[in-house]
Amino acid sequence: MKRLQAFLLITLAGWPSSLAWAADARSIDSFLGRWSGDKIQSGDNKLAPAALDLQIDKDAGGFAISWHDLGKDGGDRVEARFQPTDRPGVYEVAPESGSFLARMFASPASGNPLKGETLLWARIDDPVLAVYSMSVDPTGGIDLQHYTWTRTENGLHLTFSHRTDDDGDESPIEGDLVAAGG
Repeated sequence: MKRLQAFLLITLAGWPSSLAWAADARSIDSFLGRWSGDKIQSGDNKLAPAALDLQIDKDAGGFAISWHDLGKDGGDRVEARFQPTDRPGVYEVAPESGSFLARMFASPASGNPLKGETLLWARIDDPVLAVYSMSVDPTGGIDLQHYTWTRTENGLHLTFSHRTDDDGDESPIEGDLVAAGG
């Protein structure tokens, strides 16, 4: 019985710090700032490193993010504001977001892919920030984009994948980003 009490005491004493670690593992703080594309390691060799540029700022309890859409030939700039959901580490687009996606495809926070709208969400599980974009094309096929930024010793590493029914699995685009000055 004394062993069980000692075990419970040791376990419960470490519990608050475990909760703090779990909260920190789902924080945007380590991703905040302006990031510049440094080099592209694989994927579309027509892309310049600047196509990887990224801006992340705190925003009303969540975060605002701006990046280039690597799934489109034009590389349009995407801007979205994310807010926390009831699921730890999972974020939805703020409904009032004035993002490119909202203007083009209806609200990505509540977008209904079956109505031609885009659904956009983010997930943080340190050292990874992931953003997902899903829509259904006019023929009923899927258009899924997945951006994953992983913190590294020198900045961020991006892995981007784009999947459609027409293309199957595309080769991912990978590259490195470094903190930009200013």
